[in-house]
Amino acid sequence: MPHAKIKLLPGINTTETPALNEAGISQSTLIRFVPDGSNGGLIQKLGGWTQYPSTSTNPLGATIRALWAWEDTNALKYLAAGTQYQNSNLQSILAVYRNGTPINITPQTKITNPAVNFTTYSGTSQPLNQVKITDTGNGPSNNLTSVFIGTQITIGGLVLFGLYPVTPVDNNSYYIYATDVLGNPQNATSAVSNAGAVATFTTANASSSVTVTLANHGLLVGSTYPIVVPVTIGGIKLYGNYIVQTVTSTSVFTILAANQATSDAGPTSQNGGLANLTYNIAQTATIAYTGYGAGNYNAGLYGSGLPITTSVGTPISTTDWTLDNWGENLIATPVPYSATVLTVASYSGNGTTATLNLASSYSYKVPIGATIIVSGLVPSGYNGTYIVTGSTSSTVQYANTTTGSGSAVTWYNSLGTTLSWTNSTSAVIGWQSSGSASGTIVVSGANTGNSYSPIYQWSPTSNLPIATALAYGPVINDGAFVAMPQRQIVAWGSTFNGIQDPLLIRWCDINNYYSWIASPVNQAGSFRIPKGSRIVACIQGPQQGLVWTDLGLWSMQYISQPLIYSFTEIGTGCGLIARKAATSMNGVVYWMGQSQFYRLSGSGVEIIPCPVWDVVFQNLNTSDQNLSKIRIAPNSRFGEITWYYPSNSSSNSAGEIDSYVKYNVILNVWDYGSLSRTAWINESVLGPPIGASGDDQLIYQHETSNDAGTVAMNSSFTTGYFAVSDGDQQMFIDEIWPDMKWGDYGSTQSATVSITFTVLNTPTSAPQTYGPYNMSSGFNFLNPRMRGRLVSVTLSSSDAGSFWRIGNIRYRYQPDGRY
Repeated sequence: MPHAKIKLLPGINTTETPALNEAGISQSTLIRFVPDGSNGGLIQKLGGWTQYPSTSTNPLGATIRALWAWEDTNALKYLAAGTQYQNSNLQSILAVYRNGTPINITPQTKITNPAVNFTTYSGTSQPLNQVKITDTGNGPSNNLTSVFIGTQITIGGLVLFGLYPVTPVDNNSYYIYATDVLGNPQNATSAVSNAGAVATFTTANASSSVTVTLANHGLLVGSTYPIVVPVTIGGIKLYGNYIVQTVTSTSVFTILAANQATSDAGPTSQNGGLANLTYNIAQTATIAYTGYGAGNYNAGLYGSGLPITTSVGTPISTTDWTLDNWGENLIATPVPYSATVLTVASYSGNGTTATLNLASSYSYKVPIGATIIVSGLVPSGYNGTYIVTGSTSSTVQYANTTTGSGSAVTWYNSLGTTLSWTNSTSAVIGWQSSGSASGTIVVSGANTGNSYSPIYQWSPTSNLPIATALAYGPVINDGAFVAMPQRQIVAWGSTFNGIQDPLLIRWCDINNYYSWIASPVNQAGSFRIPKGSRIVACIQGPQQGLVWTDLGLWSMQYISQPLIYSFTEIGTGCGLIARKAATSMNGVVYWMGQSQFYRLSGSGVEIIPCPVWDVVFQNLNTSDQNLSKIRIAPNSRFGEITWYYPSNSSSNSAGEIDSYVKYNVILNVWDYGSLSRTAWINESVLGPPIGASGDDQLIYQHETSNDAGTVAMNSSFTTGYFAVSDGDQQMFIDEIWPDMKWGDYGSTQSATVSITFTVLNTPTSAPQTYGPYNMSSGFNFLNPRMRGRLVSVTLSSSDAGSFWRIGNIRYRYQPDGRY
């Protein structure tokens, strides 16, 4: 009887049908391909992973969205990990593992709305640009580093607005120093004590013109007037940048709203006439290490051993981070996050519906994909996170991300996607329970103003235990990276005035992140990308910065003064799908677009043909909130680029990452499978690649084991159908000779691999399955005794600690009748 070999082609192909994909592979999970001179590539089990650090449990308690590794000048190694907000309290964590020990360095902020109590000076006793701000309880004992004034304050000939470093005076006050747009001192024209005023607004019925009163505003027709703290007046809401239309006097000007007012109203003071102050805090006192059961209830993280935060400030809330290092300093930028907290005074139910009695009136637009977080209610089973999934003319539906229920909550008394309690402080919901309790509803993802995401830095050699904001940098950014070799922080989706511009790029002076305003004597600057609707991400690529919009790719080349950088569009129709979907490896840049994969090499932008295209793009969860979770994972040890993404599977109701697609850049082949990695870094000072799991929220170091953490890895692949005969002749196969590597080099050859055969007569006939048969190193042959024309092979393994690589499997056959 003759023998033949099963010669498999490397790579997975799902574009072809299984019968067309002869000698190819149609399905896979947790495998890889390695180069082979004669066969092109061999299939082996994917490298496993172990927990990092090995002694850690689950210290961060939330999904990790960013990782970064670096080393300081004392040869100490660090791993930074940034989480998204925790559902229970909306607080995010930025932690640093120093030699394996986690340290909580989460930035702290504090927002106050005090009565305006500013003081300006004249004469020679104090600098004329010095301003004293009194805010009871917010002096030096609170370790303030800077303050963002969100309401424009007029006093003594000055208009104060923006981010200022602070100098302590006493326990209730501090100094700031007024500057112009170039950073030069801006002096008061008169001494005024304990005073100041915010802008007032007046509307006229059926007119979109709004009159603004702000003494010494200094604006001209065509100037931009930012409103950071929203103002609601005459049926319109003011938030964003507005162009000055007319200037009546040094105190009065007009702007145009997006819609007409429904009444004569005003003058109405912004923020109720109060100052809006956002403080950045640097805690200098020793912070105790606390876990569950130590300290105040809910003060620490369960099982964490992390330093808890004090009551001085509030940890920031974010959905993502961008991380980089400036020498030995960590640079961290949270993704802008806004949320509205609706306070529930009580609720009562009748077993069919329940009524929420809110503490005050609210009216907010809530977009599809926004998050609703309900907490503090009893029974606690109704607390949780809900996603806006759709709307009708009278209701808005929400799906519980924990239970997957699509009808857990229904809001009534609404129109379209509006949650409105303007005329009532109660809303009916579909909870079938009874009882009463206080609690809160947090509406996140809606633009409610006051998004605050500056650039933070943390030094391992300073005495400040938490990350602190750059006091002179932009206060809102979508992300940042360090441009090399100039050592400039480049921020995108940035701002000049507190209102985010999604196409604006800003950069600091060379080797000086305290200088962000361009001048003839520095190399700070900015540029606005002229095409697209937003910058999705930027990275430092080979010899240039790369800027992706939703539409294309731009290069950012350093050219020194006077322009500092040149910007050139180098690709169109190849926009980036998500902020963490692009990387550079070995001089080539790879990224995932909305419907293709791309690379940038010496030949320019190229589409990478993807034979598993349908597995990815036809099963991708395309909601904006879930697309943003996509992560690219380079592995230079094996020449692999992996994209982890959320599938549209019905079992993935939370929209979390559960799948991956992998490109081998050496062999130019693809494979795919199921695995959750929510953050990733390539090989670094810490060794092999490190990834964060979305399943258990732990950090793992890859290529360190043959197992999937503490459990065995379930690897498998299925081939297309081999045509063992042509025409109408059937074949009988009675013997299979396995040929494999059964273990790592120099170790015990102890792997057990299962093989299963699926046999068809025609591509649409009923399949016959033979197996699974277990094979090992001492196994000579097996006798499946199968008959047919088309044969598919499935190999799988699930034994702990094993490794395998397939070789040249042979089979014995003979003709066995006609069809």
